[in-house]
Amino acid sequence: LAADLGVQPGETVALTYFAPDQVSTLTERTNVFRVRSIVAMEGRYADRTLMPEFPGLSKAESTHDWDAGFPLVHKLRDQDEAYWKQHRGTPKAFVSLAAGQKMWANRFGSLTAIRWPAPPGGSAMPFAGVVQQNLMLNLDPAELGFQFEPVREQALRAAAQSQDFGGLFIGFSFFLIGAALILMALLFQFGIEQRAAEIGTLLALGFRAKQVRRIFLLEGAALAFVGSVLGVVGGVYYARAMLHGLTTVWRSATNTSALTFHASPVTILIGLVSGTLVAVVTIWFVLRKQARQPARALLAGEISLERRPPARLGEKDAQRAGSETGAPSRLRRCLRRLKRPSVIAEIALLLALVVAVSSEMNAGAFFGAGALALLAGLAGTSAWLGRRRGDESLTNSEKIRVSLPRLLRNAVARRKSRSVATVALLASGVFLIASIGAFRLDAEADAWKRSSGTGGFALIGESTLPIVKDLNTAEGRDALGLNEKVLKDVKFVPFRVRDGDDASCLNLNRAQQPRLLGVKPELMNGNFSFAAKADGVNNERPWGSLVRGEFYPMRGKVLASNEVSAIGDAASIQWALKKKIGDTLAYRDERGNDFDVRLVGGLANSILQGALIIDEAEFTRRFPGVSGYRMFLIDCPSNALPQVSAELTRALQDYGFEVTPAAQRLAAFNAVQNTYL
Repeated sequence: LAADLGVQPGETVALTYFAPDQVSTLTERTNVFRVRSIVAMEGRYADRTLMPEFPGLSKAESTHDWDAGFPLVHKLRDQDEAYWKQHRGTPKAFVSLAAGQKMWANRFGSLTAIRWPAPPGGSAMPFAGVVQQNLMLNLDPAELGFQFEPVREQALRAAAQSQDFGGLFIGFSFFLIGAALILMALLFQFGIEQRAAEIGTLLALGFRAKQVRRIFLLEGAALAFVGSVLGVVGGVYYARAMLHGLTTVWRSATNTSALTFHASPVTILIGLVSGTLVAVVTIWFVLRKQARQPARALLAGEISLERRPPARLGEKDAQRAGSETGAPSRLRRCLRRLKRPSVIAEIALLLALVVAVSSEMNAGAFFGAGALALLAGLAGTSAWLGRRRGDESLTNSEKIRVSLPRLLRNAVARRKSRSVATVALLASGVFLIASIGAFRLDAEADAWKRSSGTGGFALIGESTLPIVKDLNTAEGRDALGLNEKVLKDVKFVPFRVRDGDDASCLNLNRAQQPRLLGVKPELMNGNFSFAAKADGVNNERPWGSLVRGEFYPMRGKVLASNEVSAIGDAASIQWALKKKIGDTLAYRDERGNDFDVRLVGGLANSILQGALIIDEAEFTRRFPGVSGYRMFLIDCPSNALPQVSAELTRALQDYGFEVTPAAQRLAAFNAVQNTYL
């Protein structure tokens, strides 16, 4: 080489090479070295084995037979052919280990070979056996990416921690159940009123009021038991029918067919007993005021279930005596005021506002505030209906004044409890319908905005095989056979993909290790909106929190060396992972080293559901064997969507490339969530 270049010790030589980890762009770099000495082509300086066994080159007899997998940039000369035939891949120059690592170290490591000097005066073969045995005893397969995963244990743990929609369904069904109980109470009360003569006859024959109520309670309990039995049987067959539909015609709603019906005798018995008990308690509340009227009035049909029965002998005297005492009288008056509907309405409304303002955005707070608001409305309705009943301040002319609103109000107030029950029945149904409508998600709304769930991207592409070329450059598009005219004004945001569990709403099981996506944070600035961020995240550049050194998570603590900050979809974090911002998830890299992924941000209803996004630099550091990109967010003009989709599908079909409109992907996620509602 010294003769070929015409250099002497002390002179400089420039070495140009391609930078590692830049295979998509083949970035050239140049280092200048000073020649220290010139050595003869003998001894260790003429060792052919210093060149690794490179496929397509090592066994080639001539430079013309080289098959490197890419075209050669420089033309081979006659002296190059002569050198190859005599010395093969013997190195032509030597640099220090530090210089070589500085130039060529990459995510795969900083060494390509390790050589041991043979012991002096001895044979190298026994020594090689000792080295090999030592390596076999101390080499950790996990450092080479060979790992054992307890897949059965992970599957059982994921299924045991599956998403429980029981609380959500109970919250929605609570108002429906309440409306059903109110309707049952009204129907039972109507039946009791039609049997007033029967009640009067029993009282006239000497039955006590408590005994009469017990007779009707047992009768209602028998009917409730029969109804619960029919409900349990119907519920079992209805559940079977729904699961059959979700595994066949509605399979797209759950993205799986592994749904089977499971019912145990304990759960069926609990449903039967609880249904009967709730019905019996409701009937008991209805019967509390029954059979208190005189037998003569019941037999004559002169009943008024709204009026309180006259106080028994001695009650007024006792009340009068109690009013003469001090504290008990004040306590009694205070309790009497608290029972007023207007006071109940004010307290319930105040509590609803407190729950809505002070609580986090969750289902419990929503249904709690809704129930209190509903109670406030019903109590206010009761107070309004009874406000002018028995009001002695009204003049005679006001009492006899006739108007349509007054007639309607008096008609409704005649049976106040029944009117309030009807209002509660309708209000519960309206609340349920309004709640479902309020929770429905619309993927098409503002889908073009950068702050929407699509991030302003028009398409999302995924490939089966990694793509190493840069789709944002003309060279990369030309290498892949893409039409530059069709892709004019089209920008790509590439993601490296580490496969894992699906943490979106399509997976009902608990995701143990969600899929990881590696992206350059600067490419995501300004896209998507955050539903939650950790303390210390820059509001103007939230994606910058993925870069190590730019983010201090909680209370000024620096991100640990074995931690990686990540951003995910807020719904996936809360429901699929059962985590919150600031929590961590355990992962293991290709070398068998454990590290934690700390959640620092949650996106609001995004197309990135089911995965966690980390910095690409951290991704390649932890998973160096994952080459290229397999997911792309594509920004293109709206009027060019069909052409761009067709061009990408055509040119990248060998990579298994699939293009989906971003709004359609978001709509699929929203459809599943709306189906649950």
